[in-house]
Amino acid sequence: MTHPPRFGLFVRPESPWPSILRCGQKAEALGFDSLWTGDTMYDPFRPDTGLLDCWTVIAAWAAATGRIRIGSLISNIIFRSPALLARQAASVDQISGGRLELGIGAGMFPTDHAMNGIPVWGPRERRERLAETIEIVDRLLQGRLEPYSGRYYSFSEAVMAVLPLQQPRPPLTIAASHRRSIAIAARYADSWNTFGGLGLTVDKHFEYAARRARILDECCAQVGRDPEAIRRSILVYSPLDPWESVGAFRSIVGRFQALGFSEFILYWPRDHQMRILDQVAREVLPALRERPER
Repeated sequence: MTHPPRFGLFVRPESPWPSILRCGQKAEALGFDSLWTGDTMYDPFRPDTGLLDCWTVIAAWAAATGRIRIGSLISNIIFRSPALLARQAASVDQISGGRLELGIGAGMFPTDHAMNGIPVWGPRERRERLAETIEIVDRLLQGRLEPYSGRYYSFSEAVMAVLPLQQPRPPLTIAASHRRSIAIAARYADSWNTFGGLGLTVDKHFEYAARRARILDECCAQVGRDPEAIRRSILVYSPLDPWESVGAFRSIVGRFQALGFSEFILYWPRDHQMRILDQVAREVLPALRERPER
């Protein structure tokens, strides 16, 4: 399966709301495919920064836009139970007219644990909780209500009177960078997302993403799934700056395309880079969509 290229913008849910709303509406007007925000209680690196709630923001975007797809990158399982997450996803898919992209990940900040009174999970527990959450959400969004009992989560007497418009459920993006988490994506994901590693040089950033992509291939082989069935999605992260110039945008996208990635989620540019955003949307994206490179 060849996945056509898709281009999304990631907007931090940083107050005030009118600014977040304008970003979402501009992203749609410029023709981007998707619009994403994150899910954390607060920014541990800038704790005084006011962050609005992820699912409240995407519900509001859903009501204020009409075409662009809207997603969570990622819904944080530290403080969202599987049943609640399934209910939120079904609601936003209804509000958006079937435009939800459901991103799920295990979370990473100890501050999210501390603020919710939850002990910090070890790596194994974090992976197992992610797998159980995804299995439950997958079941509930498809209207499969039989009781579930896992090591960490369970439910009974489930009711999903509101189901998503998209069938069998909204597309599921699983964010994973370590082998055992990537194995979960190999089983369940419609899209797998990674961000290329922290604190790396530019070249090491691409090498890291390439290694993660090879691991996805290996994990798909182990479960008997065609790796081409899973879209490969990259959150373009520092030190890469696609808004430095039109050339930088083309180069970054081209290098990731060569590694098999077809979805590019880009942080909202800084104020002085808005001219590049407009130029990319007007001149570059149509050409890339017309002549996707694989």
